Parts: sequence; C-alpha cells; structure tokens
Amino acid sequence: MAVTQRLLLLKNHHIFWLTLGLFALVVINNVLNLFQASNAYFYQKLASFGETQHTNIVLITSKNLAKNHSELIEKITEYNPKAVIVLSNQNITPSITNRVYYPKSQGEYCVPRVEMWSSYHMRIPANDKESLCNSIWQTVFGYEGQQPQLIDFKLAVSALPKFSAERVLSSDVMSEQLKNKVIIVGQTSLRLM
Repeated sequence: MAVTQRLLLLKNHHIFWLTLGLFALVVINNVLNLFQASNAYFYQKLASFGETQHTNIVLITSKNLAKNHSELIEKITEYNPKAVIVLSNQNITPSITNRVYYPKSQGEYCVPRVEMWSSYHMRIPANDKESLCNSIWQTVFGYEGQQPQLIDFKLAVSALPKFSAERVLSSDVMSEQLKNKVIIVGQTSLRLM
C-alpha cells in the first residue's frame, strides 16, 4: 500500500519522469552510437564559425643548412609539398628534384623586391621585361606577372607554422602539416653581440 501511494505521488511529478526519460534516452543513444554521424556533421558546421586561420605556407629553419641540406630536402619531399623554396646565402649544391627551387643560387628564379604601397611593404611588382629570371612567387603561386600583386596580411608572420630542421629530420611532423604546402627553408641567423 505504501509503495502504490509513492508511485501515485511520483505520477503527478512530470518533471521527475521527464528527467528520468531524458537520462535513459541519452544512455541508450551513447551505448548504441545512434547520433555519432550527426554529431560529426553538426560539429563540423559549428567549427566553421570559429576564428581559425589557415595558411598554405610553412617555414623551416636550419642551424646548419649547408650541412644537412640534401637530407632535409629529401625528407621534406617525402611529405609531397606543393613547392619547396630554399633561401640561403651559403653555397649550396641544388638538389635536382621537382618542385624544389633555389632562387638565390640558380639563375632561373629570383625573389623580386617588395615595393612600398601605402607606407607598408605590401606589393610585389610586375615582371620586368628585361629580367633574365622568373619570379619565384609567380612560379609557385601561378599568377600572371603583368600586374603588381598585393601581399595578403590577414595572417601575421608570427602565426605561420614554423619547424626546425631537426624536428623534420626526426619525423616529428604530421604529414598534413607539410602536404600540399609551400615550404620555405632558410638558415637560422646567428646574432653576434
């Protein structure tokens, strides 16, 4: 009799039964993974509203580029990048590999100067007709060189992904961080004080 009175008392409490039903529904859904596909879809849609920035440029610095150059280029090309640009003032023997460019040491490619525009360094000039070399940026990014190109400063230089050569050589980089990216390899400058 006391049990039936308790059940009748609980029958009138709709909030209790709704909470208990919701809890049971959540447990059953989690056990059976019923909403896994829809969770992924909604998470993807919600994540697009976030403040994320993407870049297709990766910086790799080396303490001794002349010493580990060929091994580093070989390791980087395993990740299938869009292009590798090696910037160095040292004498480096260029590696004969597709999509690897040496604008300083080869005569075919050069790094064009950046022109002042609205008091900022923000414009790559149009190709010079008398120039004997091709702009490395035009070659890599595939734009027409007849018009000056503005540099997009939406992403700060400090926000670009940057790895050390030691990290790349030890395979401490995920393939998605380098795949289909433009990789700029340079020598770490030593500052003497």
